[in-house]
Amino acid sequence: MGLNRKDFGFWKNIRDMPAGKLFGIEGVFALLLGGVGCGVLIPNTKVSERIAVAGDFLTLVGALLGVMVAAFALVITMLSNEYLLRLKIHPRGFAIFLSPFMVNIGINVGSIILVVMYRAAASRLPSTLEQVLFVMAGISFIFVLLNVVAIARNVLAHGATRADAAELEAMQRMIETRGDEDGK
Repeated sequence: MGLNRKDFGFWKNIRDMPAGKLFGIEGVFALLLGGVGCGVLIPNTKVSERIAVAGDFLTLVGALLGVMVAAFALVITMLSNEYLLRLKIHPRGFAIFLSPFMVNIGINVGSIILVVMYRAAASRLPSTLEQVLFVMAGISFIFVLLNVVAIARNVLAHGATRADAAELEAMQRMIETRGDEDGK
C-alpha cells in the first residue's frame, strides 16, 4: 500500500490522460481564439505592445495558478471519507478525479514559463520567431482560461455524483430504520 510520488507527477498524469480529454473542446477553441486573435494583433502592433499584452497574460495566468492550487487543496480536504473510498475502488482511483487538477496546474506553470521567456527575449528575437512565440503565448493563455471552466465542470460532476451517493445512503438508512421498526 506504499505510495510512489512518481504516480502523482505532472508527466505521469499527462501521459495517462487520453488526448481528447487533455485538449478537448477547450484546446480547439484555444487554437482558434488564441491563434487567430494573436495573429490579427501581430500586423497591427509593435513588439513592445505585444510584450505588454504578454504581461497581461502573465498577470492573469499567475492569479489563476494560485486559484487552481487553492481549489485543488480545498477539494481534497473537503472530500468525505465515504467519497474517498468510492474513488479508491474505482479502476483508476483518485486519478480520474484529481489528475485534471494536476495537469491544469502543470499547464498553467508551463504557460507562465512560456510567457516569461517570451517577455524576456521578444525584443531580441528574429521577427518570425517572436511572432510565433507570441501566438503560442496567446494560445496557452486562452487554453488556461478555458480550462478553468473544464475544471469547474469536473468538480460539478463530482458534486452531483456525491449528492447521488448521499441520497442513496439516506434511502438505505431509511430502509434499515423501517426494517428495524418492523422487526420489533
